Amino acid sequence: MCGIGVYISKDTISEQKLADKLNTMNASQEHRGPDFSASYCHGHVGLCHTRLSIIDLSAQANQPFYSPERKYVLSYNGELYNFRELREKLISLGHVFTTHSDTEVVLHSYMEWGTGAFVKFNGMFGLAIYDSVENKVILARDRMGMKFIHYYADEKQIVFASEIKAILNVVGIPEYRTEAVNDFLVLGQIDKTRSFFQGVQTLLPGKFCVVNLSDYSVTPVGYYNLQANIDPDRYICNKSISMEEHVDTLDKLLRKSIEKHLIADIPVGTLCSGGLDSSLVTAIAKQINPDVRIYHGGVEEGGGEEEYAVLAAKHLNVDINFIYMSRDKYLNDLVDTVYQMETPCFHQNDISLYHICKLARTHGVKVLLSGESSDELFAGYPWYPRLMKKTAFADPNGTGWTNDYLPTAGLFYRFPDYYETPRLANAYSLFAHQGEKLLRWNWILDTFGFLQDISEKTGNAILIDNLLTFLNTLLYTADRMGMLSSIENRFPFIENDIVDFTLNLPLEFKVDFRAGKKVLKLVAERYLPKEIIYRRKQGFPTPVESYISFNEAFFKDGFLEQHLSLPASIFGKTGVDKRLMYRLTTAEVWGRIFVLKQNLDEIKNHISATLNRKYQYIS
Repeated sequence: MCGIGVYISKDTISEQKLADKLNTMNASQEHRGPDFSASYCHGHVGLCHTRLSIIDLSAQANQPFYSPERKYVLSYNGELYNFRELREKLISLGHVFTTHSDTEVVLHSYMEWGTGAFVKFNGMFGLAIYDSVENKVILARDRMGMKFIHYYADEKQIVFASEIKAILNVVGIPEYRTEAVNDFLVLGQIDKTRSFFQGVQTLLPGKFCVVNLSDYSVTPVGYYNLQANIDPDRYICNKSISMEEHVDTLDKLLRKSIEKHLIADIPVGTLCSGGLDSSLVTAIAKQINPDVRIYHGGVEEGGGEEEYAVLAAKHLNVDINFIYMSRDKYLNDLVDTVYQMETPCFHQNDISLYHICKLARTHGVKVLLSGESSDELFAGYPWYPRLMKKTAFADPNGTGWTNDYLPTAGLFYRFPDYYETPRLANAYSLFAHQGEKLLRWNWILDTFGFLQDISEKTGNAILIDNLLTFLNTLLYTADRMGMLSSIENRFPFIENDIVDFTLNLPLEFKVDFRAGKKVLKLVAERYLPKEIIYRRKQGFPTPVESYISFNEAFFKDGFLEQHLSLPASIFGKTGVDKRLMYRLTTAEVWGRIFVLKQNLDEIKNHISATLNRKYQYIS
């Protein structure tokens, strides 16, 4: 895991000025790669890189990385899990290697196959290649979007980076996008194609981008999409295969994936919440590598999953490293976390994840494996079976479908006071948002046109929709919170072969009216006690409602009042749903940082000064 950057000037620029911009970008992303940083300048094009050394710790593997004749230059963030197989193939084709790094394999793959190399990669990556032969710069992102690339272009420059702050620190902070803030406050969603800043975009998963240095055109090109990997014949054929065979296949795929994800030349750990997904990853990882270290986060107030993490540890005969979230820790890091996220925080456990990663880093660990994405792949959320039961399930336009699949829509009806201003009333049209979602929904449904059963068709479409949308927010959080502590979070479930397997696995092997993750739970029975596998799903229990107790003084003369016309006085009128309260609070912090441009310490002092009474919360 590292930080990458590209700066392209459309005007004449001195080498020193270009180097200064690249140094600024590296400094902005130093936390992503504290082990080494460097940059490359050529004319009006520059690449920069900060390195977190994980595979081949030698200086020869530092970046930017050059081809033998320096015709190609690479800045690469991520890990390629099939780099050894690709290396052997490239050697057979005449390529000579000087390191044992996956970085060198990435560059030689491009030299051999051009942009056709990206579909061969099994891993997570965000990369930039300067191709002096064809006078272009190539940017590429992995197929599932585990690593991020953001970019900005205007009449003077084109800038790419792993984190938005690296862009903002060289181009200035553009105007914010009002619609992005509106969408976040009401739906808790963020458009993954764009940021909260005008003109700053995000390269989509499964795409690469070509910057032609002759005319400065920026052209995104898709090389992978989920729907194209769904094979109707294979899906139908898999219906006749027994559950036991599917369990055997998934078991083998998961073991193979975790073995690949453990590849590193430094200590590796796992995140173990005590839930099914992380406990299963931990169990298999410990069988493969007994030296893997285990980490669990709890809360000082109790009520978390600690007892199940302890149960998993006893079953696996391992020790767990614990860290406990407290109100002081949470509030002390809230401002820094929002700055690192560059958006309001999506999840109430963002700061908790940061503290777990920080603990692991103090132990010399640089890599943590997690169970992220299992819920999206195997229908693990509790509302999947509920949807299966509803009579409105067959009608995506029905109110039952709307209220379940868009659960935050209920906030419109429960808290009308917070949407009383004309500006918000226009922006927060439930039907407008539902209509946008249904456009994508119909497109996904068409993928499953070969299925006759409407419930099966709709259930599969929901899984794809979540992989395309909600998973992105989880991966974003994992990237930002891990990198804040210089930790690389890895996700064994989002491995190419496992994703391919689940896309073509009929719905009845994943979920029914009672529960989801059917096939995965049967795999887990081979490794874990049933008390862990079949317990009720529970999220990380950060008690934000007892941590965040701002009164209207917190919002007075702030971002929401000045820019969204939300008077601070309305925050004292009535009870506030804790999810909405969290969004409002982190949006206010975000606006004070990036719009009002207040100093971080100034905001922290303001938070301390306004913690003088608690809200009434609605459960």
